[in-house]
Amino acid sequence: MKLAKVIKLEQRRIPRLNLPPRDVENDNDVWPMTREEFERGLPKGQKSTPRVKHTARKKTSCRVESGEEELTEDKPKRKEKGKQKQIKDEGKVKGKVVRKPKAKKKLFVKSDSEADSLSESSSEYTSLDDIDWVAGEEEVDLKGIKNEELQTRGRIAKDNLLKEVNGSLQFHKGETSSKKEKQVVKDVAGEEISLQPEIEYDSDELRSIDGSSDDEERWPHFNPEVAFKHPIEFQPGMLFDSSEILRIAIQWHAIQNRYDFYSLHNDGTRISLYCKDRCDCEWDVKKTKLRKDPKLIACPHKGNWKCNFKINARKLPNSGTWQLKSMNMKHDCVRKSLTNKLTSEYLAERYIEDFRADPNWKLKAFINKVFRDTSIGIKYTKAWYARARCKLIIYGDASKQYAKVWDYVNALIEHNPGSSAYVMVDSIERPPLLFVRMYVCLNACKEGFKKGCRPVIGMDGCHLKGAYPGQCLVAVVKDGNNNIFPFAWAIVEVENKDSWCWFIELLLKDIGGAPLGEGWTFMSDREKGLLEAFPLLAPKAELRFCFRHIWANFKLRFSGSIFKSLFWNAARATTEFFFEVNMESIKCLSEEAYEYLANIPPQHWSRHKFSTNCKSNMLVNNMCETFNAVIKEARDKPVLTMMEWLRRYLMKRNYEKWQGVQSYEGKNMPYIKKTFDGMEEESRKCVL
Repeated sequence: MKLAKVIKLEQRRIPRLNLPPRDVENDNDVWPMTREEFERGLPKGQKSTPRVKHTARKKTSCRVESGEEELTEDKPKRKEKGKQKQIKDEGKVKGKVVRKPKAKKKLFVKSDSEADSLSESSSEYTSLDDIDWVAGEEEVDLKGIKNEELQTRGRIAKDNLLKEVNGSLQFHKGETSSKKEKQVVKDVAGEEISLQPEIEYDSDELRSIDGSSDDEERWPHFNPEVAFKHPIEFQPGMLFDSSEILRIAIQWHAIQNRYDFYSLHNDGTRISLYCKDRCDCEWDVKKTKLRKDPKLIACPHKGNWKCNFKINARKLPNSGTWQLKSMNMKHDCVRKSLTNKLTSEYLAERYIEDFRADPNWKLKAFINKVFRDTSIGIKYTKAWYARARCKLIIYGDASKQYAKVWDYVNALIEHNPGSSAYVMVDSIERPPLLFVRMYVCLNACKEGFKKGCRPVIGMDGCHLKGAYPGQCLVAVVKDGNNNIFPFAWAIVEVENKDSWCWFIELLLKDIGGAPLGEGWTFMSDREKGLLEAFPLLAPKAELRFCFRHIWANFKLRFSGSIFKSLFWNAARATTEFFFEVNMESIKCLSEEAYEYLANIPPQHWSRHKFSTNCKSNMLVNNMCETFNAVIKEARDKPVLTMMEWLRRYLMKRNYEKWQGVQSYEGKNMPYIKKTFDGMEEESRKCVL
């Protein structure tokens, strides 16, 4: 790289003339003289022709037809300042400069690509009729010169010039000696070479036809990926990629600065916004007209406005870009604590990650969070809609999951051999099909119930809170450590006799056992339709009613601590005598209360009438209530999301129980051991 710079500087220092080799001794033609040599032969008092501005600055190659000689010249020499001196030498020769007509001798120039080469094979030339000659480059008429010394000097000058040119050409080709090269480098080493920095300029030739692309670069551009992460700021002439981005940016700016506005113009070509407190006119926001006078679009209070805030934006022609034409962002009104610009869409987009991290985020806490962040209050309804939108984004559309229930059921059966999964649809004869019910019982839960749980099955239903209402029916039992053990669940359209019969039929088919439910004990809250389903499908099964639900209905008519104490004593009575004592006490207080409890058979709610087959004295159905409280998180999800949540919850819970029991040492489970220890302490108080 350094050597190339040195060569360029050397070329500027040594004139480079592309001349063909000539035989000087045998050449009789007169070689053109330099200006100094020519002026020596001029008559005394005669001056050379003034220098004419040379317009062709590029390197040219000339050929004279008469002598068939080629001459390549670099830039013309600078003219000498001052008066020309007349030099008297021995043997003065008087010469006469004659401007030859262009028609007599034609000059031709080679093209630029051929001017650098020394080849004589080039034959393409361009006429130079319009070249302006510089003084010293004139054609000389030497017919009147008789002195041979002039010709000798011309040859000597020619030989010297050829030597310099050949040396320059050889150096350019890399044929110079190392000594000369070192000398040139040494001469140039002291010179400081400055490089001009590149400057990019806009070219008018690169502009588009309508000029919109370059015009847009002069204005600030609104980048939504960055701008929405910081407080919104508008600048005059700012460009927006679409009207949707512009409207959202204005909405966010209004929320961040707590003001409200209305749209005077809001169409596909222009948007004009003004402060809602600009005047006392009652504007119809949807129609952007006055409510009192619908024909009047303009405000009659022009000039007497309370707030001068405004934003005017237009759509650029032949483009989808919008630009802020004029704006006044200063507000003279009071900031708002309530505004309809804080929509549920805005809240869902801003707080979606918070709902994703905590799906059970309470709405009251959410409302307080919004007020702390924006200083704007929202109502409970708007907060509920914002949470619903977040769940829709997180869990997807619930309606689309109903089309995949068949795939989900097939996947359960394929990857869990022995499991039960059923789907009930309607309108088979008249498509499209409608989802009605779905039942799932995993094989691991089924086998665990048969081998390690008591034959007491609690049954209950709970409401679904998603976009499509329904009921979730569950079957829960207790394991050897008196912990809940869910093993079957279903989603039905409503809780009635038909749905309970469908669920109980599939449940008895999975658990097996004696026909007609013999040997099983079912506990319920006396749900609607369940009492009618048992006599049809499990007439020999034992039925128990949750005592807490009976008391909840009883206290609505007969409240008081005395009734509560007597009622609970009657339910806990292990003998018929104590049961009758408490019932008579209730009868003494109220005949109606006694008749209310007498209408409920005691084998469903009092311990002294329970069978000894199930070996359980449970009075309440807390195991189902506990499971319903656990699945509350999943009850508002779409159907398949909820079913998958239940499956994963049971897998995780059973695995944790299994890991816990591996490190336990003892013959009895912890709950049973604790019960025996309590009975041992009570037995010490017995006196025979």
